[in-house]
Amino acid sequence: MRRKAPPGFSPKISGSQLEASGQSVLRSESYVLPLDDPPSVPEIDGLRRPLLFSLALPPSTVQAPAEQGGPDPIHSPGPPAQGLLQPPSRGTLSIVAAVDSPPWLRRALRLAALSQNGLTFSKDPFERDRWEEVRRLAAEMLAEGTGTSPDQMVARLAAETGYATPKVDVRAAVFRNNQVLLVQERSDGGWTLPGGWCDVGEAPGVAAAREVEEESGYRVRTAKLLAVYDKLRHEHPPESLHAYKLFFRCDLVGGAARSSDETTAVGFFAENALPPLSLPRVTEAQIRRMFEHARDPSLPTDYD
Repeated sequence: MRRKAPPGFSPKISGSQLEASGQSVLRSESYVLPLDDPPSVPEIDGLRRPLLFSLALPPSTVQAPAEQGGPDPIHSPGPPAQGLLQPPSRGTLSIVAAVDSPPWLRRALRLAALSQNGLTFSKDPFERDRWEEVRRLAAEMLAEGTGTSPDQMVARLAAETGYATPKVDVRAAVFRNNQVLLVQERSDGGWTLPGGWCDVGEAPGVAAAREVEEESGYRVRTAKLLAVYDKLRHEHPPESLHAYKLFFRCDLVGGAARSSDETTAVGFFAENALPPLSLPRVTEAQIRRMFEHARDPSLPTDYD
């Protein structure tokens, strides 16, 4: 079903006409939005690559039990990030565009999930044979797209059991003096925001703080959920797993830089001096969006 364009949007108005009128504009591949009065829901007729929606979520205010003598250093709200640039002026906006992953990847992951679910619930041996064949087809598609062998991919898919759901990855945006904390991954040499998979029974905010300390040596307090991204919509390299990525702003409370079993170096980097990134974990557009959140703490949480 096609939706109506939001108020203030006209597909017949060119960017040059808007600029000539003095209005700020946001350019996309197929439309121009006037930003002096931006629509609340950017669903635009004919747009194939939707923008991220926004959801206003307050910082966590979970407190530690009274017997621990005060606020929980991981969850209690900290001060705004210090030493960062001033918020952008009214009429300017930069949003991470959500870009659909290649159709073959979405189909392969869907087939892999269907085969996993079928093998979880099917008892009939003939049905199980058919689902194993579906898994083999999915593995061949993923292997061709990711540069691995079909047998390796079959083994990787077979390791996932139970009902198939996306995994949860957390990333921490830690700022100091206009710079963001990055760690260098031992596995590929690229740099990334500290983070990783959530453990079972672990809250996402706790996982983000734990990952920062494990990978960088710094202790932090989670202050705000900045973004919830679907990994398939943000130009990460193809992988055999579907994941949701949760980005938290975290405030420094102590510790010192050190490497780990997973990281070889730790450093703070300016927005315009980012090192080569570990793209399976984070993209440049995502890091730049975290800088925007740091400059303007009033921005609502992004989500796909």
